[in-house]
Amino acid sequence: MYVFSTFECNYQILIYNSTQAVYKNFIKDLPNLMDYYEIDAETISDDKLELMKNDCIKQYFDTNMIPPIHSNDVEALLKFYIQKEIEPLFITFDEIDRKKLDVFAIAKKIYDEDMRRSEKNQYIQSIWNEEGSIIPIYYTNLFFFKNMINLELSKLDGDIQIASIEPQSKAELRNIEQFSLNKIIEMYPKYGTELKESVFEKSKNENGNYVCAECGRIFLTREFLHIDHMIPMSKGGLTVQNNLQVLCRTCNMRKSDK
Repeated sequence: MYVFSTFECNYQILIYNSTQAVYKNFIKDLPNLMDYYEIDAETISDDKLELMKNDCIKQYFDTNMIPPIHSNDVEALLKFYIQKEIEPLFITFDEIDRKKLDVFAIAKKIYDEDMRRSEKNQYIQSIWNEEGSIIPIYYTNLFFFKNMINLELSKLDGDIQIASIEPQSKAELRNIEQFSLNKIIEMYPKYGTELKESVFEKSKNENGNYVCAECGRIFLTREFLHIDHMIPMSKGGLTVQNNLQVLCRTCNMRKSDK
């Protein structure tokens, strides 16, 4: 992922094998783009930024890219370079200390030490503001981060109302797309179940039967079917409808062995 902060917010862009070269070329050319568009200040008008963004998408990014390019990502990269004049930090998932991103571990510490509200808020704030921490970039905003911790605390308390919680913002939705489908269903039952049903619905043929995306076999029921990521999560694949497919048990096991 590329991780960086503009004056407005922290930002992350997930990079895949299929898109890495495209982004690398674009970022390498950013100094030349600044000269071409005569950018010599930390700010830029909305009209000029829109022009630059649209031109860059046409010049560097294929509209048929998988996963597709998000215009907001291009805009954020342009803003960042205009403000900082440096390349964004590139981090592989192998370099990320996942333990530091584990909200359950954070919630468990709060729970075990029976922190008061003020102590809990101070502890969360200290983690969020820790120098060099990737947490603000990974979780996008403090509100979402606190919600994730509170959800884990609710589980530790045995709160049966968890099932009513659903994503409250686009930022929150974007973050949960990095979890497995089972984890999403566990955290957000309504949203996760609807996503699961939409994937199975997409796999149906004109007769209403399920079709394995790999071998093309037809199934009358879901009994021997599994939902699988097209781009694996280990390679940055998101749990979104256009990256999920239905496989029969045989194809799913064959893919797991590769």
